[in-house]
Amino acid sequence: MEVIMDKDKLQLTKISVSSLPIIETIINKIGLHKLLAKFLKNDRYARSIEGLLKNILVNRAALYRLNKWAKKFDQSLIDSGSLSDQVVVRSLDRLLSVDYSSLLIKIVL
Repeated sequence: MEVIMDKDKLQLTKISVSSLPIIETIINKIGLHKLLAKFLKNDRYARSIEGLLKNILVNRAALYRLNKWAKKFDQSLIDSGSLSDQVVVRSLDRLLSVDYSSLLIKIVL
């Protein structure tokens, strides 16, 4: 059986990877997502803080441009849906209300 591709339906999409795979590996290895989710008591806020951290480490963008910045990268490495202005502000607000010392000790250990 011969397979025929319709060239009109093909689309090439450019995505960036940068240093995100290395950062993602380190975040997974230290279990940052589970710790943030536990302390922030919200999975989406934890993903938002992770995205903000990745943004700071890769190339800083203004808070209002985080979502647009994240869409340039492979979505398996960064969740652009959790980087809307409101979610980022709420997650940072929640982060300010947690016990920093306990969180930092858990991350380091």
